[in-house]
Order: sequence, then structure tokens, then C-alpha cells
Amino acid sequence: MQPPPRKLIFTIIILLVTLSVSSCGWYFRKRYSRFKTRALSELKGCIPAFRDSLLVNYTAVSWMNEGYGFFGVNFMMFDICADDFQFSTPYAFYSPDSLRAIFWSVRSHPNASYRKTFNDYSQYPNMCNSNLTYVHDMECLVGYRSNLDQVWQLRSLFAYHAGCSPNVDELAVFFYNYFFMQYKNEAISVDAIKLNDPFGGAVVPINEYYIDHPDRYTPEKFRWKYIGYNLGDADFWTKALLWQKDIRLKGYYSFEYLISGNDYIFPPTVVYPDSITRLYQRPER
Repeated sequence: MQPPPRKLIFTIIILLVTLSVSSCGWYFRKRYSRFKTRALSELKGCIPAFRDSLLVNYTAVSWMNEGYGFFGVNFMMFDICADDFQFSTPYAFYSPDSLRAIFWSVRSHPNASYRKTFNDYSQYPNMCNSNLTYVHDMECLVGYRSNLDQVWQLRSLFAYHAGCSPNVDELAVFFYNYFFMQYKNEAISVDAIKLNDPFGGAVVPINEYYIDHPDRYTPEKFRWKYIGYNLGDADFWTKALLWQKDIRLKGYYSFEYLISGNDYIFPPTVVYPDSITRLYQRPER
């Protein structure tokens, strides 16, 4: 019997590889579909109080206009104006005493092109470098207060954000995966004298974080420590490293500022209108 031609053998191999890749692709798409359904189902009831959504949206708009954080926009660079942006707060998570909160803020807008004066960016067609005409971005805000009638103090959690999505559901699934399944493994730089405080998880081994930057983060002064808890864990609101003060700057949580070199950068002050602040003068219904 003559052996099959090499061309036939090659064709069969290509066919088998194609079928294998197709099968794997189908498996992972099916798995993701199930995960997405589960995530959106669990997030379904996590909606903010009406007054809180107004407050978060107003804050996000103010920060955008100030050019602060992930939502900051350089209006001179893009062919877009402030009125083209829409803000919403589809998800919120509250501590049992309602004195701490996590808000997921969404910014929706046209996928604007660069202005012609910015020739350095001519290789990019638009803000998201994609063919989408309308996109959505998501950022996480942390809220804290001392009593229920107080307006939330809001800060951006810069560790994680997502953008340029064709729909909000995809962003929600990304955030769910991070905050409910991976957040406990996020690490924060902590003053070495605070390592034994009862917040967060284990201290990160020195060789995992200092080997690339020995001159920037000296183990004698700062160490990295895991957040220790996911959003949704019973002890998240009381024991997560997120809620420990003084770990870098005395009197402050780590999310209240950005670190740039030796400088601490705080968010712009937001002055809220009476139409929002008066809603906090009576109990939320």
C-alpha cells in the first residue's frame, strides 16, 4: 500500500488543529457565558440609593471637567465636549452600617477622534483606537462617612478601571471578577511599623516585590501587604486593608490620595448643589 501524499497528511493535520481550536473556543465561550450570567444575576440587586447615585454622578462629572483621575478628559485633544458624556451609577455595595460603600460609576460617550492639531496621535483613529462609535467606561469610587445623614466622602479607587466597552454588562462582569474573586490578592505598600495591625492579609515576601525596585521600596521602611478580603466576604468591611488608616500618610486611608514621587495628590474639592445635599438631611426611603 502506498503511503498517503504529504499534501493530504498536511491537510488532515490542519483540519484536526482547526477542529481542536474551534472546540476550545466553543468551550471557553460557553464557560464565559455561564460566568457572565452568574455575575449579572448576583449583581442584580446591588443598586445605589437614589441620592447616592446623584452624588456619585455629580462627582464623576466634576472630576472629568477638572481632568482628575481615570475619568479626566483633555477636551483640547479630542473632538468632543462635556455635554457628549452621560454618567450613571448602576451598582453600589454598602457595609452593614451604611457608613462605607463601593460605587461602580459608568461614563458613556461617543468614541471621539483626535483633533487635527495633535499630529503625534495620528496613528490612532479615536479615543479607543477601535471601530466602535459609542463606548462605556467604568471606575470604582469608595465612599465613607461618620453618620447616615452625612454626604459621602468620595475617592477614586485607582487600582482598577476599565473602558472602551461596547456595553455596560461586559464592564460589570470584569469588575465582578476582580472585586469578588481577585481583590484579596491585591497588595498595598504599607509603612513597616503598621504591618502587625489587624487589617488585611499576609505580608508579601520581599523577593516578590522588591527585586525590580530595590531603591524605591526599601523593606526597612515599606512592605507590601495583601488586601486580604474580596468584596462580598463577611469581614471585608471591617478587616480589609482598604480600611486601615495611617499605612502611608497619617490620618488617611490609602485610597484618599495618589502618590507621585514624594508628593501626595488629593482629588479636587467638589461643591455639591443644594438639590443634592438636602437629600441627606432626611432618611433615605
